[in-house]
Amino acid sequence: ESERTAASARAEATLVAVAERAAVAQALASVEVRAALEAAEARQREALAASEGRQREQRAEDERRLRETLGALVADSVAKAVDGGGAGGFGGGGGAAGGAGP
Repeated sequence: ESERTAASARAEATLVAVAERAAVAQALASVEVRAALEAAEARQREALAASEGRQREQRAEDERRLRETLGALVADSVAKAVDGGGAGGFGGGGGAAGGAGP
């Protein structure tokens, strides 16, 4: 009887130890998963910030090109208005001043 009680106590102690180790392993895995998720979120935020930066740069470049194009068009229109005595200028109304203009 005492051997059975001792064996039962040893088995119970073994089960408790295994359960404690399993709980520790689960806690460690949870911490590792949380850390991996946080790292993935940080990488995602960095990628988003980089993408937004590239978009801002592209918009600035597009605006610069648009200003250059519009400037060239205006200069061309002014030159044509001056060369043509105003006919077909901004307002298209003729005359030395190029009409009323837009």
